[in-house]
Amino acid sequence: MNSAPELSGIVVHWRNETELGQLLAAWPRDQRFALTIVDNSGSIAALAAEHPWAQWITPSRNLGFGGGVNEGARRSNGRWLLVLNADTVANLEALEQLLAAAEEYEQHDPQVAMVAPRLIDPDLKSDGTRSQHRWQLRPLTERRHLLAQCLFLSRPRGPAIEPADGAAVEQPAAAALLVRRDAFVEIDGFDERFAPAWFEDVDFAQRLADAGYVGRYARRAEFTHAGGASVPSLGFARFLRIYYRNLQRFALARGWRVVAATAPLIVAIAAILRLPTLLVRVPRASHSRTAAAIALIQLATSAVTGWRWPPRQDRDS
Repeated sequence: MNSAPELSGIVVHWRNETELGQLLAAWPRDQRFALTIVDNSGSIAALAAEHPWAQWITPSRNLGFGGGVNEGARRSNGRWLLVLNADTVANLEALEQLLAAAEEYEQHDPQVAMVAPRLIDPDLKSDGTRSQHRWQLRPLTERRHLLAQCLFLSRPRGPAIEPADGAAVEQPAAAALLVRRDAFVEIDGFDERFAPAWFEDVDFAQRLADAGYVGRYARRAEFTHAGGASVPSLGFARFLRIYYRNLQRFALARGWRVVAATAPLIVAIAAILRLPTLLVRVPRASHSRTAAAIALIQLATSAVTGWRWPPRQDRDS
């Protein structure tokens, strides 16, 4: 009988077969490292046939990212759970280094339950670097951060200088995130109300912190993360609606009732005021100025109607 793996990777897949194929090709064939794929789009039969060594789960409906991770966790048995986006690839020996780092950090501090590996861009950025730490290693979200996002200002960013190996982290992105199973179970995993995606990792990190757990940065364990794979398939208009609807849900989950009550109105006003800026700048996530304008108008309307309009966007799967 094979012993349980030390680490169980969990990948929630939705319409990014090419990237998932690259993740599978790079995953080591090592009994210490199991891999479970939760296919929310039901489109990867060919990949499953090509890689029978992985565990494949095809739900009867789209579970969303959080629901997919929870299902993968229920169906796997590693002591450590590695949550991965389908567009994230483990570089050479990254899993060995990540597991070794996690065990080292836990030995020194039993409250370590979350370890973030180093995420890098596939190519050099304009400043000559590849590290994604400014995007990845964010502080815990506060009321002011949510209000700033309602005004289309930037989300809180990570440290200007990349932290050293073993540094404390508060709210690492779930594109690649190692979590101790017992802590994951203790806080009931991801909150599936944040469907299909966005803010589930924000909420998860906050609840881990509330339970007294801490995170560390494993700079030695390097993963390549393409990023932005879901928005083009989803569409800019639906992305905006889902993102800001889940922002309000997060505020409600934290008990920030004033923020939750005012956020939709702030979003609606900010979306309308943003329309003239499209004359000089089109959002990268939108394929045209017209599409961006329609998306902003739909967002404003949706926000003031309790996220019930337009009806055709009600299916977020």
